[in-house]
Amino acid sequence: MLQLRRGLKDLPIQAFSADLQSLCCWLSNSNPGSPEHGFPLSPARNVNDHRGQLIWRPQGLEEGQQGPSRGPVPQEDLDMAQQIWSYMNMGHEVKKSDVILVLGNNDLRVAEYAAQLYNEGLGTWLLLSGRDGNLTRGKWKISEAEAFKQVAIQAGVPSERILIEDQATNTGENIKYSYHILQERHIPVESIILVQCPYMERRTYATFMKQWPAQDDVMNRLDVRVTSPPISMLDYPNSEVGDLRDVICIMLGCLQRIVIYPRIGYQIAQEVPEQVKESYLQLVSKERYNDFIVTV
Repeated sequence: MLQLRRGLKDLPIQAFSADLQSLCCWLSNSNPGSPEHGFPLSPARNVNDHRGQLIWRPQGLEEGQQGPSRGPVPQEDLDMAQQIWSYMNMGHEVKKSDVILVLGNNDLRVAEYAAQLYNEGLGTWLLLSGRDGNLTRGKWKISEAEAFKQVAIQAGVPSERILIEDQATNTGENIKYSYHILQERHIPVESIILVQCPYMERRTYATFMKQWPAQDDVMNRLDVRVTSPPISMLDYPNSEVGDLRDVICIMLGCLQRIVIYPRIGYQIAQEVPEQVKESYLQLVSKERYNDFIVTV
């Protein structure tokens, strides 16, 4: 097991992704697309990762039990987490698009925001994607897409303008399966708005730009914008998404994958500012927010 706790001044860049080179080699020599494939995790276990969501449980816990301390998050940690939160938000300005693609998750506010965008005339179609994932498995009796559809209809979106993709279980599948839905309906797409959680904006965009199955010439012309509900990090926690520690844990896992996944072909590469890297390393070294940190 690789160690994360080292002197930060001497910490090599590999440690930013829990020893990136070793992890990428380990992934490349394995089969991450297999349902049986498990990532060793510290301090978590029972992990499957298929180009997107994680299935995890902290070591020694049974389903439904909580992980590390739920006490208040120190101000120092909040300041570092805020730097990462700001980086994860890409700040795209949305404009009228052919499709608003909403990627399933555990936050119904995402569906509310997507419905608002549609009602403001920013999309011709509202495409809702998702069956279930780590954060929603067992949460609802219906798929993420159907749960989001209920929210959208209640918000006034006409049902005939809603498309449903209810098989995806991770971000890569959200994107690929949604593409096929649009192809089957013969809906041309020259512009698209991606809607996700605030901390998932950058990862969603990077995955889309790598895995949308269109030809290169089509991708070069495609106008892609990503957005999320305009909610601050401190206001984001609620009964659906968990407390601040939960949000920070998930966000750190997303940032780690922004570094790892381009090396194994799941996302396009993106530059990560040094201050964001340093904040990530500091938070990981505290061993309080590592529920989604992959190590080998």
